[in-house]
Amino acid sequence: MEKKILVIDDNADILELVTMILELDGFEVVSSKNGLETESLVAEHKPDAILLDVLLGNVDGRYLCHLVKSNSETSHIPVIMISASHAARSIQEGYCQPDDFVSKPFDIDDLVFRIRKLL
Repeated sequence: MEKKILVIDDNADILELVTMILELDGFEVVSSKNGLETESLVAEHKPDAILLDVLLGNVDGRYLCHLVKSNSETSHIPVIMISASHAARSIQEGYCQPDDFVSKPFDIDDLVFRIRKLL
C-alpha cells in the first residue's frame, strides 16, 4: 500500500513540483495551498507523514505543527517543516517539535530520503 503524504505549501509551483516528484516516487499525495485546511485534511486522509511550510500566507506552519504534535490522535505522524528562512531551523527548539527540517531550496532526492527515513 502506498504511503500517504500531506503537503501544505502556499507556493503553487513548489506544491506542484513536490506533489509530482512524490507521486513518481510511489507516494499518494494530498496537497493544499491553504494551511487552514491542515486539521481537516489530517482527520480526513490520515497521512503517514506531513510536509509543512513554515511561512504560510494565512497561518503559521509552526502553529499547525504544534496542533498535530500536541493531539494524541495525530502526535505519531512525522512532520517535516520546510522553509526558505535558514533561521527557521530554530523551530526545532521551539514549541512545535517537528521530526525534521528542510531548507528551501532543497534537493528533491534528499527530501524523499528524509521522508522515507521517517516512515
